[in-house]
This record gives sequence, structure tokens and C-alpha cells, in this order.
Amino acid sequence: MISYLLIAIFFSSFTLIFTDLALNTNRIHRGIKISNISVSFLTKDEAALKIKSKASKFINKPLILSLGRQKWTIKPKELDTKLNIEKTVEEAFSYGRKGSILNQLKNRFGLWRKSKNIYVVYSVNEKKINKLLKKISKKNKKALNASIRIKNTDIKIITGQNGFAVNKNTTIDLIKERLSLLNNHPILIPVEILKPRILEDGAKKAYEDTKKMMSKPVYLKYNKNTWEITPAKIGSLIEFKEIYLEGSFVLRTDISKTKTVDYLTSITKDIFIPPKNAEFNVVGNSVTIVPGQPGFGIDQEATFEKIKGVLFDSPPREVILATKNIEPERTTEKALSMGIKEQVSTFTTKFNPAQTARVHNIRLLSSALDGAIVEAGETFSFNKTIGPRTAAKGYKEAPVILNGELVPGLGGGICQVGTTFFNTIFFGGYEVVERRNHSFYISHYPAGRDATVSYGGPDLKFKNDTNAAVLIKTSTTSNSLTISFYSTNQNTEVTYSTAPFTNFTPFETKYEDEPTLAKGAQKVKDKGEQGRHTTVVRTVKRKGATVRQDKFVSHYTPKKQIVSVGIKDTPSLQAEIPPPATNTQDQPPANTPPPVDTAAQPTPPAPPN
Repeated sequence: MISYLLIAIFFSSFTLIFTDLALNTNRIHRGIKISNISVSFLTKDEAALKIKSKASKFINKPLILSLGRQKWTIKPKELDTKLNIEKTVEEAFSYGRKGSILNQLKNRFGLWRKSKNIYVVYSVNEKKINKLLKKISKKNKKALNASIRIKNTDIKIITGQNGFAVNKNTTIDLIKERLSLLNNHPILIPVEILKPRILEDGAKKAYEDTKKMMSKPVYLKYNKNTWEITPAKIGSLIEFKEIYLEGSFVLRTDISKTKTVDYLTSITKDIFIPPKNAEFNVVGNSVTIVPGQPGFGIDQEATFEKIKGVLFDSPPREVILATKNIEPERTTEKALSMGIKEQVSTFTTKFNPAQTARVHNIRLLSSALDGAIVEAGETFSFNKTIGPRTAAKGYKEAPVILNGELVPGLGGGICQVGTTFFNTIFFGGYEVVERRNHSFYISHYPAGRDATVSYGGPDLKFKNDTNAAVLIKTSTTSNSLTISFYSTNQNTEVTYSTAPFTNFTPFETKYEDEPTLAKGAQKVKDKGEQGRHTTVVRTVKRKGATVRQDKFVSHYTPKKQIVSVGIKDTPSLQAEIPPPATNTQDQPPANTPPPVDTAAQPTPPAPPN
């Protein structure tokens, strides 16, 4: 009997295997699905065609994501989704055909009982999914803790509220699931509920304390003066703090120190006497100290603590203002210790008083420098001290250097202040940290000792490498600017040498139409200047010992010559152009005097910048 049963099982299995082989030859096995689409008994080409038909509709149909009443739609193709149909079909076809014979038979027989779903192979732009989720997450809502609302004298507990946050990871998984299943069904965006840290019970003590603090006014007294802090004003000074107590967060009431001090300052300003800093009075080459004076006002720290201490008292709630003397920031003793005693260096440059806009800028900027103090060991920055040169600060348009030409620009004349300042540093023997020469040579400045400055560009910096502070003083006359340094005489001796000009470079000539000149007539509007190089070597000695020897290398590029060319039809005498210097390489022009290496300056016309 058993043998017949075994034979029956054998023939049944053989028949099943034979039937399975016959039905599935070169076709996908029975029971296989791709993204829930049946591809049983289809060839690879037939299956690919069927899936592509579904995929073409899916890729262009929007996915809808919803969060409450908010909806976002995006098409799979907008996420750069790429569907690999061929690879997916190959995976479906291979199911039941790979692995050991026993494993293949197991998978094939299993398909007669339960279908197998193969997910579409795809790629997607992860950054675009994250960008979408970032946009959706802007709808997150923070949990609101229970709080106390004060409106005039009305005090109320505000109940806490739950918040929520988009669960990004789960949402991304749902989007990817839709992509793998070619499924456009809407996605309900999952969220995490955010609970408030402080519930109503945790705010009750703060509520009761606030009522006590605002129950009656507080009176401030000083001499015959009395100021009333009303309950409503007390309420405006109150602040609330979250603290962690016995396993949970609770709300506590306090009074704001910043707000209270500001309020005290405003109501007691009539009894405030500001302190006066000690000042430096310059007379000739000497400096005397104008003593500082202490001020008088309330002791804000002590008065604040007094107010805080009476807020829970029964009426009358009174506070006697605490007062104190207020020392100036720079006391007489501090000023004496700074070592600002006498003039240690000075330099003067001339300007043309007729150039009113330029003169205005020079005076405005020099006044901003006047009185600046550079402490011992400190590095001084011209640009940082002066700041941007803007019309709002009062600067006017005057000629400035741009691309080898003089053009109108805001703040023209500033570089004359920079050059004067540099020479004051130079002859004071101080360490030059940063200096840049002008782009082209200006004969009215000392050769190789000019300095250009521009906010956001070249700066002029020096380090006060002595043990005494430096006071910067500036003054102007109708045609000159003087900058002087006052400090302690270090027995400084400065000597220098200026190398002859080398590497002369010819300048270009630019021609401009001039309607007021007769046609063909020419006139030099702005004289050109050859490019050239020079080096200044400075030796600084203090008390007979050399402290530094430094070089200041200046590379001047050529300045364009601007020539006006007449286009007027009426006859006119032609203006003669002086020959454009010899313009020879490595030789100065015949009519150019050698550089003068002295602190004294020639009489203008002044340079444009």
C-alpha cells in the first residue's frame, strides 16, 4: 500500500514539474508580479511592455502629500526618478531560475500557493526629496508652554498647547514605497506630537507670585523727590523663567534687572551728574593734564536689589535710592600714567584752498583723527578708526585716482591725510605695519613716502612699540594740514635715504572730444606722469641704539595724459601740446627735479588725492 502511495506522489510531482516547465519555458513563472502588476507566463519583452505602459502614466502623475488641510503635489519625474524596467523584468524572470536545484524547485512550487511581488528598480534624487520635506516641515508647530499673560493690571494663566513635527524619515520611506510600487495613492504625512514642558499646574505658583508683586505700588525716595512705580509698571518689569524642579519644568516669576535699571536711569536722570574724563591740553610742543572729575548718580545695582526685596512686602512699600560717586573712565591718575607729555613727531603738507570740496574732505577726516589715542603696544588702523567715507558723514566728491586717471569720487583728498599721517609715523620712528603707495607718482608728495588709503581696500597701520601712549592731534590752516604725535620723548633719531627713480615706464595718452575747442585743436587737460620705482630706507635709533631699519618700496604705474581734441566747426587757434616729456626708459624727464628728502613740503598746487 505504501509503495503505491510513493509511486503516486512521484508521478504527481513529476507531472507538476513537467507542467511547470512546459508553461514557463522562456516566460516568467506563474504567480510573479511587478509592483502588484501580474506578469505571469509573459515573456520578458511582453512584461517590459506592460510595466512601461503603467510606468509612463505613473512618472507624470503627481503624488499628493497632505498635512491637515495643507497639500503638496510633486510628480515622480520632478524628483529625477529613473525606472530601470529591464533590470526589474530580469529580476522577475530570474526568480525560480537561480540558486540550487532544490531552491529553484522550492521557489517554483511556492508560486503555486502564493504570488511573489517584485519591486521596480529605480533611482531618485535624494536632495530633492529632502528639499520637499524641508518645505513641508516649515508647517511644524512648536508646543506652547503654559504661561502668564500680563495686560496692564490683568493677570491670566495661558494654558499650554501641543505642537507637532513632521516625521521626515517615515515620510521619505512612504514616498520611496510609492515609487517602488508605481503607486500614486495620496500620502498622509505622519507627525510626532510635541508636548509642552510646562503645564498649567506648573504655572500656578508664578501666577500667585505675580499677583503679590503687582498688588500695590512701590515708592522710590531721594531727598525731597518721590517716584511711584505703579502695579502696571511693575508688571512690565516682570519676567518669567523656566526651571527644572523635582522631575519637571515649572514657571517662576522674577523682575528683570536690565529693564529695571533702564527704568531707574530714565526717571532719575535729573539727579545724574556725568563724570568728566581727564583731558590732554596741548600748548605748543607740550601737554598738560586737565584733571578728570567724578560724577554722581544712583547705585543701580544696590537700588535694584532693594526694589526686588520689597515686592513681596505689605504696604507701604518704600525704597530709599542708593547713590554713589561715578569715576570717569580716564581718571587724572590714568592720564598721568599714559606718558603723554610732549610732541614727538609732526608733519605738514600743503593744499590748494581753491579746491573747496577737497579741502572740506581733508578737514572732515583730520577732525575724525584728532584726539585719537594709541595705547602702548596697540596697533592703530586708519580705516578702522575713520570708518567708511560716505555722503551721510558729509564727504563730498573730489578728484580720486581710478585706473591711472583722475576721476570725480566721494572723499577725494583723503590720501593727503593718509600721506601726512604716514610721514608723522615715519619721523616718529614707529613700526609701520601696513602702507601702500599711490598708483602713480605725485610730485607734490615726498618721493617714496606717500600713502594711499581706501575703506575696504588699502589701509595704513602702525604699532606703538613704546611704553607710552600716543595722542594724535591734527590742525589745518587755509592751505595746510599738520598731524602731530604727543607721547614721551624716547630720544628717537630717524635717518633715511631715498634711492633715485628707476624703471621709468612711458605713459599713455587718451584723447577726448571737446565741443568748445576749434576742430582739430588740442589741449592738455591732465598732464601724464611716467611710471617709476624708488625705495626709501629708514633707520630708527632710540637712546643711541638701532631699533629698526626698514625699507619702503614704491612702484608707481604710469598716469595717463588726457588731451582734449576740438570738434567745434568755428576756427580757433590750436593749443599747443607740450612735448610729452622724453618718456625714456630708466631716465627721469629733463625738467623733473631730483627727489627732495626733507620733511619740508613745496608750495602747491596741491595733488588731487
